[in-house]
Amino acid sequence: MRIPTSPTTDASRKQLAQLTLIRSILLFVLWISFIFAVEVEQIEVSSDNLLKILIIFSSIHVLTFLRLKNSLPITELEFFIQLLLDVTCLSILFYFSGGANNPFISYLLIPIFISATTLPWRYTWLITITCLICYALLLFFYVHLPIFEAPHHHDESRPNWHIIGMWFNFSLSAILITYFIVKMARTLQEQSKILSSKQYIHKFRLFGPG
Repeated sequence: MRIPTSPTTDASRKQLAQLTLIRSILLFVLWISFIFAVEVEQIEVSSDNLLKILIIFSSIHVLTFLRLKNSLPITELEFFIQLLLDVTCLSILFYFSGGANNPFISYLLIPIFISATTLPWRYTWLITITCLICYALLLFFYVHLPIFEAPHHHDESRPNWHIIGMWFNFSLSAILITYFIVKMARTLQEQSKILSSKQYIHKFRLFGPG
């Protein structure tokens, strides 16, 4: 038996599917960065802690994918919790990799953009406040990582990973915002059209043409 859904829950399902795709890209980048830092550059990082968080984050991603296979309606609250999980996992990752000095810290803007595009204002404010608090804490509390701290005198013989990371994060964020946020906005527009059509049909049945 198929569980009936409303346009809102249908939209949330599409948005969660798009968020899952964003996570796939993000996790791919995070895993590649982790392997590159540990195995290639042999940077001294909290590899055990980072590995644990990456595994937890990846597990959440897999569970979310399985959740999408379930026919139960996906609510706005559930979508909000998914964004909150992203912020939490990323903040812990940043804590173990240089804190606010990590050039990927600005990725915390992405959950805010997504929430502002798809969720009611109360959820967006909660996401925004959470991100601001996490960012503020990461300014003072973090595991020191020299590679992400902009040096006063940079050795030209080695790549400046802080600058490279900032550029890469900007590029990734710009692509995600341009493509996926627009898709989410279109989903909301489709939802609005469906609601308008249903209201028109209901009015037509009640009062007839005219």
